[in-house]
Amino acid sequence: MKSFILMTTGRSGSTALMNTLAKYPDVAVPNKQIDCIDNEILHPNFVNTYIPFYQKFSQVPISNEVEFINCFYQSNKTSTYAGFKSMPERHKQFQAIINSSHIQIITLIRRDIASTIASFIMAIDKKTWRRNGGKQSYSFTFSDQYKPRVLSHLKYIVNSRNKLKQFTNAISLEYEDLCQNDFEKQNLNQYFDREIKLSQPKPPVNAKNHVKTWNDFQQFIQQHIPS
Repeated sequence: MKSFILMTTGRSGSTALMNTLAKYPDVAVPNKQIDCIDNEILHPNFVNTYIPFYQKFSQVPISNEVEFINCFYQSNKTSTYAGFKSMPERHKQFQAIINSSHIQIITLIRRDIASTIASFIMAIDKKTWRRNGGKQSYSFTFSDQYKPRVLSHLKYIVNSRNKLKQFTNAISLEYEDLCQNDFEKQNLNQYFDREIKLSQPKPPVNAKNHVKTWNDFQQFIQQHIPS
């Protein structure tokens, strides 16, 4: 069984990619065993509801995330592939994941940092993280009141990307490429022994039409990206 983790920074098409992988009968993901939002078994809001399920399966106590992750893989040992989605800040034992030789890390980021941050803001303001490929109708006006939020999201993105760079043998993907009809990633296809691409990719979303005073918004972000 091949073990993988899709590591992402969020708002980068990771749910769509996990849904694509889940369609294959030989690819095990948490949602095939338990109701697991976005296949994130380490989501801080829900992890304590997932652990008892896997603990019952293993019949041994789960005392840390490494034991939990190993239990997930063990519960899917008859599958050809098993994996889940996660984010760097979810891991208290991040170094253990880096040092693991049996887990293939797939990283997914979004090149357009300004649109990523705008997507975070829109999702939080709308109280939903689901776009489902539909047209985004929400917009907001960038002003001083948004600056602390923008800086907080920017810090998260920068810190997460720095952590993702520590996976030197990762299969590295970018949202803007994943959204293309002609997307092809050779090492991703080789790992899964098939062509992996979204069945109905949507063009990359640019937040320019959703942030009033977009130029000010983008300029503010550029000024605060660490050199």
